[in-house]
Amino acid sequence: MSDFNLYDGNNSSNNISSNNNSNSYYDPQIAQQTQARQASKMISGTATFRKGGLFGARSEKNQAFRNTAELNSMELDDRKYYAAIGAFLLWGLGINFLLVKLFAKPGSLNIGVVCVVYIISAIVGIIVQMKAKSFVGAFIGYNLICVPLGLVLAAILPSYTSTVITSALIGTVLISALMMVAGFVFSSAFEKIGPALLVSLGVAIIADVILMLFFRQNVIILEYVFLVIFALYIGFDMSRAAHRPRTIRSAIDVAIDLYLDIINIFMRLLIILSDSKN
Repeated sequence: MSDFNLYDGNNSSNNISSNNNSNSYYDPQIAQQTQARQASKMISGTATFRKGGLFGARSEKNQAFRNTAELNSMELDDRKYYAAIGAFLLWGLGINFLLVKLFAKPGSLNIGVVCVVYIISAIVGIIVQMKAKSFVGAFIGYNLICVPLGLVLAAILPSYTSTVITSALIGTVLISALMMVAGFVFSSAFEKIGPALLVSLGVAIIADVILMLFFRQNVIILEYVFLVIFALYIGFDMSRAAHRPRTIRSAIDVAIDLYLDIINIFMRLLIILSDSKN
């Protein structure tokens, strides 16, 4: 984790630049954190695209979905089904961890470039995954999402200290575990809040973009709003898992949703904790 700490007291004087009227202080770490905030908006946007698509073509209440090949696939028992969800979730997170270890070095990746690659690949991956008739196609779509997202994380993490990253990781694990258990235990309660969560997420993203574009502001309270929304989404996605066909394809679908929820929680915690420290 120490590799992520960019502060260098010996070179701090290099951050001072001057113009004709006054001297101004430029902190590259804060500039990169601003880019990280923008990346988090993009990641939330792709999650919204995924969630919104599920309420249309992929809703369990949609009879067309019930008639797909998924229902003709081999059924798993509960233990194998939830084990498959966990395995696919760990696959995506494991790829992210590996890419971060390989590429998370200051200046090794251009945030703008990897963000463009991610948003294109993620949209394609979501479409491929949603339209795939087999678990193989769904798994390919999943990788089109998690691989470039791992590069995004590798590009932005060097702008945060190891303390902030560690705290965000711990917080993400605790929140995710708690909400998974809650979603499993209180399935009937969580399954009713899906439409409200989708509307809330859409409104929060619109407000966030407006503040950024027209007022050049990042309101920290919105980060808490996103944190709560994605935490509740974990419970909702776990409740949906209980009502899906017990197939490998369903396990991949659930894993993708949980994966995006967890990454968004981690991103928001990074912003909240770094803002608090600053």
